[in-house]
Amino acid sequence: MLDYIFRTLQSRWYIGFGAMLMFISCTEVFETNLSKASVNLLVPANNDTVVTNTNTFKWQEVEGADKYHIQIVAPSFDQMSSFLVDSSIDKSSESFTLSPGKYQWRVKATNHGSQSDYSFPRNLFIDTSSILTTKQLIISVPSDQFATNSTNIDFEWNPLNPVEFYRFELRKGTDWNTAQTINNSQVSTNKFTIVDMKEGDYLWEVQAQNNVPSISKSSARFRLSIDTTRPLVPTLTSPQYAASLSDSAVALKWTSSDNSSAPVQTQIFDSVFVGIDSSFVASIYKGKANEDKHVVHLKRNKLYYWWIRSADKAGNVGGHSAARKFTVN
Repeated sequence: MLDYIFRTLQSRWYIGFGAMLMFISCTEVFETNLSKASVNLLVPANNDTVVTNTNTFKWQEVEGADKYHIQIVAPSFDQMSSFLVDSSIDKSSESFTLSPGKYQWRVKATNHGSQSDYSFPRNLFIDTSSILTTKQLIISVPSDQFATNSTNIDFEWNPLNPVEFYRFELRKGTDWNTAQTINNSQVSTNKFTIVDMKEGDYLWEVQAQNNVPSISKSSARFRLSIDTTRPLVPTLTSPQYAASLSDSAVALKWTSSDNSSAPVQTQIFDSVFVGIDSSFVASIYKGKANEDKHVVHLKRNKLYYWWIRSADKAGNVGGHSAARKFTVN
């Protein structure tokens, strides 16, 4: 009885093993032989120059292929310095991120029993210098916080390459989000002039764009003040008219002009003039003051005259005050 059971199991094992061999044999018979197949590369095209680091490599599917093997080297397979990609994938495209440089790539098809030759290598050049997204324009003139009494303004910035045009934008106000757009232009060069501008505070920026297409970061927003209003005349306060002083270090004091009602609040500074005659033909001292007080050291036993004139950062010069005289004993 045991002998019968053993022979039965042995017989079934032979049958199963034979079926497995037959299945394997059939699989090998019906699987495509790829030894004479070729892989047709699609993109990137041979000798193509691309401007992005990440690119998709595509090829035509090969009948009977289960997988594809792609290789990417730098700069070429004959003069290889870097073996960057050596991958087996089960589809007919794949994306890879590469640094700027020269590359070659090729693909072969494979299945369980055979493989094709590698395709003829294609050259690929990656040049990201035309990508502007990481670049920022640098403004050259006018400088930030620039104040002027001219209404014709030349704007200029450092050029970027390659550029199709620059977008120039000018807004009137001190807050970009609420300021009024005065000019929004496409400019072909790195210079732009606006004439007959109105008195006021402005903000401006520039951005570059090319036909990649690629857009640069905006430049820093610079402030510009156009001030055509002359400062008011200051008022002298001390020493009093015809004062007689004993100290040769004379403290001159005055009240500066109030420009709070002016359209533009540019910085005001005062010039101090001291002379020995009322016409100030022979001025013996001239100095600038950022506050309403200035000390001058003078010789004794002489009669002096003094007056003040205000000017602002934009270049406007006001009228001079009435002159006062004093004596240093």
